[in-house]
Amino acid sequence: YGEPTGGLATWNLETGQPGPLLHSSFDPSSPVFSPDGRLVAAIQSDSSVRVWDLSTGVIVNAVGGPEADITDMSFSPDGNWLLGAAGGAAWIWSIVPGQAPLKLTIDEGTIKGNLTLFDTLVTSISMSPDGNTIAIGTSEHKILFYDRNTSRMQGAITDLSGIPREMIFSPDSMMFNRKDLSDFIGSVKWFVGKGPRPQFGRWTYWEKFDYFAVFWGVAVIGSTGLMLWFPEFFTN
Repeated sequence: YGEPTGGLATWNLETGQPGPLLHSSFDPSSPVFSPDGRLVAAIQSDSSVRVWDLSTGVIVNAVGGPEADITDMSFSPDGNWLLGAAGGAAWIWSIVPGQAPLKLTIDEGTIKGNLTLFDTLVTSISMSPDGNTIAIGTSEHKILFYDRNTSRMQGAITDLSGIPREMIFSPDSMMFNRKDLSDFIGSVKWFVGKGPRPQFGRWTYWEKFDYFAVFWGVAVIGSTGLMLWFPEFFTN
């Protein structure tokens, strides 16, 4: 929550004690947690974003770019990206410091005096669990889908009944994605005491593996059966 002296105050509900103060020279607002709970990001009054390590209160990244106010911000499902909607563009920042942001411009805007006016505003942004698809909500009652790797538009949902202010992809897909790999690596680190337990979605990677066992099992059983049926062919 906002701290009168500047920054964000935190509170540990398990211990009932205050946590680190997240210092900021600007007035932070709309804080969001990373999926693993390690990081906190907040919009600053200068339209930049600060990212803190929650355990130490130290700023680990600071990103900027938007000239308009950021109206929607969130972490990607894997926690590797920050997503922001500002003016006529959608912004994707890496949590790794020093990386150039990806900007998807929907409306360049028109400059009139000291103001930039937009016919179409980006109102919300979300990333798919596999990190490949970006959904962008606009003031024209549309949701646009872009490929994050190519920045090309893939499709759109139009004629919505209202303006999409917040969006989230369903985590219920049974298909393997990039988060499954990060969850597997995180689980190994957790087993050996080198990291926190991963925050799994609706389906864990081992549940997906078991679900598709009927398919890869057919290949294994079929191939070994052929070896037994034609041993001379496979041993020559």
